[in-house]
Amino acid sequence: MLLTSSFPYVRDWLNEHPFSNEPNARLICNLHNGSPLSPDSVDKVMKQLKARIIRLLDTGEISDEDEIQKLKYLIRTKKWNPYCIRHSAITADSDYLPEYALKKKVRWSMNSKQGSRYIKRRISNNLTLFTMEILFTMEILNSLQQDLTTCTVRIPPNPT
Repeated sequence: MLLTSSFPYVRDWLNEHPFSNEPNARLICNLHNGSPLSPDSVDKVMKQLKARIIRLLDTGEISDEDEIQKLKYLIRTKKWNPYCIRHSAITADSDYLPEYALKKKVRWSMNSKQGSRYIKRRISNNLTLFTMEILFTMEILNSLQQDLTTCTVRIPPNPT
C-alpha cells in the first residue's frame, strides 16, 4: 500500500503498536487482544471523527474559510464510512495519477473498468475548462462583457 501524507503517523503507530513484536500482527487491531476490529468499532470511530470535526468547526479552531466551507459541505451531505474516505482519496489521486498508476495504487486489476470512472470525471472537468478557454480566446464570451479575472467556472461535484 502506498502511503503519502500518512507516513509519519503510521511510523509512529508502528513504534507504539501493542503487538509490535508479533510478525503477523494486524496494523489496525483491538488494543487488548490483537483481534480484527468489528464493524461496530469502525462505525464508532467514524462517528467520533465526524463529531470531532463538528466540534472543531463550532469552536472556531479552523480559520481557513475555504476549509470551513468544504468541511460543512461534507458534514451536511456525505456519508461517514471507510468507503467514502477511500473514494475521496481515489478521487483526489485521479487528478494527477495516470490510470494504470491509480489502478496499481488502489489494487484494482489492470482489466478493471473502475479507474475509468475517476479518470473520466477528470477529463470531463478538464474539457469544460478547456472549452471555456477556447471561448474566451475566440472572444465569443467577450460580447457578454465578462472579465477573465472575475469569471469563475464552477463544476458541480458528480453525485455518487
